[in-house]
Amino acid sequence: MKFKKLAYIDCHKIHDEHKATLNSLSIESPVNYEGIPETTQDLAQAIKGCDGVLVSLKVDLNSEVIAAAPELKYIGVCGSSLKRIDLEAAKNQNIEVRNVLEYCDTDTAHFPVLEIANLVRGLGRSIWRERPQSLEGKTLGIIGLGAVGVEVAKLANAFGMRVNYTSRNRKSDIEHDKLSYKKLDNLLAESDFVSLHTPPHQKILYSKHFQSLGQGKILVNTCLGRVFEAEPLQEWLASPSNFAIFDTVALDSFGPLGLKTPNLIASKRAAYKTLESSQRLSAKILENAKSYLKK
Repeated sequence: MKFKKLAYIDCHKIHDEHKATLNSLSIESPVNYEGIPETTQDLAQAIKGCDGVLVSLKVDLNSEVIAAAPELKYIGVCGSSLKRIDLEAAKNQNIEVRNVLEYCDTDTAHFPVLEIANLVRGLGRSIWRERPQSLEGKTLGIIGLGAVGVEVAKLANAFGMRVNYTSRNRKSDIEHDKLSYKKLDNLLAESDFVSLHTPPHQKILYSKHFQSLGQGKILVNTCLGRVFEAEPLQEWLASPSNFAIFDTVALDSFGPLGLKTPNLIASKRAAYKTLESSQRLSAKILENAKSYLKK
């Protein structure tokens, strides 16, 4: 079985070898739309007559677009978030939606631990305290113990750190003497470092939480979307003893003005992005499409 016509919308993450196979799964020549359509009408026109569409995480497939695509039967998301897909509209039109999971969990988890280590040991341009310190014996707080959070906890434990976590659902089955559940305010107060791993676009920290976090701490943010507002963070960073570390995905969430303060460490890299994670993502995009066609 093949697609009648496949469309790629802003799909720059698909490797050439996988795209060649995907092209072979489309009877008609696929539509290749570079970038993000400016309007809903432009997007609807781009996927007109297509029964399969692959989209990046930046493309909005809302109810209006879906209603204008009566032939559409498959939506493949080139990433994990389904935030921009109207799932109810897709369900009502019997469209199958598939995303990609577990392609970058370990790679993403490396980022906060390595960046904290760099800062604590003074291996970069900044140093946490006056002298380099060991990670052993320190406490890391994890907000959001999903797949990435679990990997962060394992790495932190391997460095000799104690880990406290808070999450929507407590995970008593994986707790041990170095991994404990805490309420949010207690976690913030007791941790030397805090790493955020919450779902995209879900606000989790407010001004009162930065007060609970206190002084002499490191906050790491690799989340997609604003998980807190800029003002309380900047007020917290007014203390020279506090540091925040952002990857480029988290930083971009604050728009073109960004966040400017001496003790904000802004990486030019995305936490999830490695050669290996990009290969896994591309392969799973293809795997999802082939699996759908076999149904």
